[in-house]
Amino acid sequence: MAFNIKDFMNEESKKEIKKSEGSEDVIRISVHKLRPAAGKENFYHMDDREVEETARTIELVGVQQYPVVKPIKGTDEYEIIAGHKRRLAILKLLDEGKTEYEKIPCKVESTEDSIRNRLILIFTNSTQRERTDYEKMQEIKEVRELLTEWQKSKKISGKLQNIIAEILGTNKTKVGTLENIDKNLIEPFKNELSLIHI
Repeated sequence: MAFNIKDFMNEESKKEIKKSEGSEDVIRISVHKLRPAAGKENFYHMDDREVEETARTIELVGVQQYPVVKPIKGTDEYEIIAGHKRRLAILKLLDEGKTEYEKIPCKVESTEDSIRNRLILIFTNSTQRERTDYEKMQEIKEVRELLTEWQKSKKISGKLQNIIAEILGTNKTKVGTLENIDKNLIEPFKNELSLIHI
């Protein structure tokens, strides 16, 4: 049977429902102890307008989607898997003197779930935000790497290009085009491409 992102997400959702019944994996953490993921972990652009809108939404209705974090070994801090924009929005609220937002509920994941977490993060971002072609290229590259790693322990049937297209909600032609651009575009032009925002 071919890899199906909907089945994958449904299975993960069932696990989340079981987990959240006890809410043992959700804890309140000071935003000052949340660290952005390093390097390629978060390649999505966030402009001031998006952070401002998120801050105002949090102010109105609170944090509706908890940031997903994992413990940083040897510290009492956490690395953000999903929720970089929410972190910046909370910091903005704190800068405005709204200290009641300092501790926010976060969903804590174990480090063993990193491939699954990255796939879920990319799938979520691909369905909930406008992305530049550069961000889509980075998504494709990372999803290919993650699925290649995933195949070492799990059986995935079907062409990777088709699976990547399904995860990112696009078609295999777009995936092929962006992979070709990423492979053949020289670094200075890639850097320019990364600076273009929607």
